[in-house]
Amino acid sequence: MSLILFIFRDDRFLLTIGDYRKPLVTLWSTHDYTNLLNWQDESPPSSSYINCFAWNPMRANEFVLGCSNNLIRFCTIIETTNETQHVRLQINHGQIPSSLNEQLKKPCEITACTYLISSMNLVICATNFGFITCWNTRTNTCLLHWKADANEICFMTAIKHKLITGSSAGCLRLWNIEHLEMNLAQGKDNL
Repeated sequence: MSLILFIFRDDRFLLTIGDYRKPLVTLWSTHDYTNLLNWQDESPPSSSYINCFAWNPMRANEFVLGCSNNLIRFCTIIETTNETQHVRLQINHGQIPSSLNEQLKKPCEITACTYLISSMNLVICATNFGFITCWNTRTNTCLLHWKADANEICFMTAIKHKLITGSSAGCLRLWNIEHLEMNLAQGKDNL
């Protein structure tokens, strides 16, 4: 089984994700490399697997998991300290909008994710059908989506007010998202 490794920006945690045969998320302490917790999605559909991951660069305890079967997981690491330190994972579930599913007539897979640096509560995700979706991580809702490519988008990154996407056909695109960010932030107190 292959693993995907991610270290959080504050270097306290290491996250490993199993492949499609066992989509298990494991959180490790980088202090002594002990296993802090394991999480596996037990909710239907049980055949959901994890395609991608992105952490919030403004909050080291938050990340998203892009999954198959129209699913996205908004995750928060909750630390409590009594006499001993306890760590748990709070998971909120999101789903690709039904309007997008009806248009495609097939379930989507989220294949790439990136947080927008200018807003700590917005994450952009791409799909295997070339759509880009923008999510509010506080309300766990998809704010908008658009067709960006004819192929699967397998890479994306946000730098200032620019979004770079890369498709499975080798097509790179540069998007100016400054107005998108400003429009989504206007009138939304929870962004």
